[in-house]
Amino acid sequence: MLRKRAVCAILVIAMAAVLVPFVSQPMLAAGGASAADKLHELGLFQGVGDNADGTPNFALDRIPTRNEAVTMLVRLLGKEEEALSGTWETPFTDVATWARPYVGYAYTNELTTGTGATTFSGADSITASQYITFVLRALGYSSGSDFAWDKAWEFSDELGFTNGEYSSASRVFTRGDVAAISFNALTATLKDSSGVLFETLIENGAITSDAANSVGLQSTGYILDKNGGLLLWRDTQGEAEHVIADFSDRLSGWDILGMSVAATAHGNDVVRILNGHGEPHLWTDIYYIYVANGQVVAQTIIEDSMLIGPSFSGVSADGSRVILGDGKTATVYDDRTVQVIAEYDLQALCADISDGIQIWFDNTEYAVVGYGESYLLLGGTLNLLHIVVYPGSGQVDIIYREIFTSDEQEFFEITNAEGPRRTGAANTQFDGERDGFLVFICNLRNIWGEEAEYQYRLR
Repeated sequence: MLRKRAVCAILVIAMAAVLVPFVSQPMLAAGGASAADKLHELGLFQGVGDNADGTPNFALDRIPTRNEAVTMLVRLLGKEEEALSGTWETPFTDVATWARPYVGYAYTNELTTGTGATTFSGADSITASQYITFVLRALGYSSGSDFAWDKAWEFSDELGFTNGEYSSASRVFTRGDVAAISFNALTATLKDSSGVLFETLIENGAITSDAANSVGLQSTGYILDKNGGLLLWRDTQGEAEHVIADFSDRLSGWDILGMSVAATAHGNDVVRILNGHGEPHLWTDIYYIYVANGQVVAQTIIEDSMLIGPSFSGVSADGSRVILGDGKTATVYDDRTVQVIAEYDLQALCADISDGIQIWFDNTEYAVVGYGESYLLLGGTLNLLHIVVYPGSGQVDIIYREIFTSDEQEFFEITNAEGPRRTGAANTQFDGERDGFLVFICNLRNIWGEEAEYQYRLR
């Protein structure tokens, strides 16, 4: 890794026999003006007023305070409206009134911890390492484990949104630096992800893909356009773009919660999109889209589920099969041939489940949340029960009955005299298959603040 080293030159004027100190002056970061223009075009950066010709005055040579810097960070993340409309609590007693929404948002979302137990030091000048720390946290990285907050430039150099410009010798940090770092960070990789920041802003509706393209931000692969209700694909040159799926008819009153992509063993993908409404997102649409060789093989939707997006990706553990369901049926594909190898009528398989299990509703559908060659693990979209079905034998097991004794069911508030309780059933989450067992995590925080692992032996 190349790093620029600061060289301190002392000019000795021999005739006067005195040292003439060099006074550091603000210097516009390389690319700062261009970065500010592009960020402003995206709606992620503001000036301090207007120039005589009507253009924004970005004051890029000015040294920002910590209050100003955290405000610029919140705008970069497209969260200014949320910050201003929210009610935030912080321990800080020294934040200017105008800055409280921004500092409150940043503190609540763990982007800043302040400078002391009750101090944010908002009037102090921001340093390079402090602002880079803000940005790294916004990308999902943690100070102390992923990077050192007082030498944050070392990690940002590795990620590529700085390039040796900053060090312990850096003395002046300007709004131009903020603009340059902020724009470069839009293409920085998020922690535990192959995605980058600007793609997340598109997914969250903060910017549009067209606006990103106009300032030179182009990505390949899947792009979720929350504003238009579209799943897009962009080719490897970042030029051609076409619609994979259109669910704009489901946008009214709904909030797209996010997208995940699971790769198969043969280089294909299953894209899962969650679309919720209600408060807080009581109902969820779950979309599964199977894409092979850039073409949609099949897509399904489970509508109005009370499951907040089952964790199952739609791909079997070995990556060789894809399982898609619509709540009523499930179809299994051989991913090598992209051909259907099995189809199941989920409601018929679960038809004998007693009425007492149907909490609130009689029309529960079933999402596939686990899959093996001999079994399907289903989640009831309304009753929230986990059910193991063995299609070959027709055997159906309701998980809570298999892993808990009757006393445990009552103690853990999973059942009462009238049958299963939604809260208890919802608190039992599938955690994967392990050595012939299906593993479930039961949330017991309402009992003694812990979680416990239970195992179901496959037949």
